Amino acid sequence: MTFTTAVIESASNIVQHARPAKAQKPVELGVDISVQPTLLQARVSAFFAEPPFGPLEPGTPDDDSESGRGLALIEALVTTVTFERQDGTNTWILTRTSQP
Repeated sequence: MTFTTAVIESASNIVQHARPAKAQKPVELGVDISVQPTLLQARVSAFFAEPPFGPLEPGTPDDDSESGRGLALIEALVTTVTFERQDGTNTWILTRTSQP
């Protein structure tokens, strides 16, 4: 359930914050999930999007603003979060590992 919540939060962040790189082409959301006995991995992508604005660092509970809180929640729910930018696509890779 925690992995599912992290994937939903990541997709929600794209819906709320992604901006099209070109006015004629909307941002498209893609989710690719891989399930193995000890590894869950999701690639959550924003196709045709501008690079994210601001730092890709989680906010802390003491911050007055809400910026970065979604990333803090995601990082608390998974083992690793990485970001890739390639050919106009922003991709967040969420990984959760477990013991067999």
